[in-house]
Amino acid sequence: MSTGRRIVLFDLFGVIALHQRPGALEEMAAQCNAPVDAFTEAYWACRPAYDAARQSAPEYWTTVLRWMSRSVAADTIEELRLSDQAAPENFFFVDDRDENVRAAQAIGMNGHVFTGPEELAAAVNTWLPTGSASPTSSRC
Repeated sequence: MSTGRRIVLFDLFGVIALHQRPGALEEMAAQCNAPVDAFTEAYWACRPAYDAARQSAPEYWTTVLRWMSRSVAADTIEELRLSDQAAPENFFFVDDRDENVRAAQAIGMNGHVFTGPEELAAAVNTWLPTGSASPTSSRC
């Protein structure tokens, strides 16, 4: 049953947020001693199961390493897991409640109190660098 309202729903990563910090894929490829393009292909191709919580971080990184025919070592998996995480300063938190934005800022996030779409668009455009789409494949 239609409500008669129009609702815009955004995807998070690649639309609202960047996939990783600049240089992260290159850093992780170097940790695997792999070419960046081969690592990037494996990273994105194997990602759906991980993002859907059907794999743990160690299972995901094992799959990525095996995709590239690399040895699987616990220390490498942990390094990759840590390299793939975002720090609080990498987040731009938006809420309509000032106390929530202040709490996010207290832990190091960037924050914006939502008052309207125009102000939000300006704040996001100021904060977010331009990004690029992620490549995909289907071997995982």
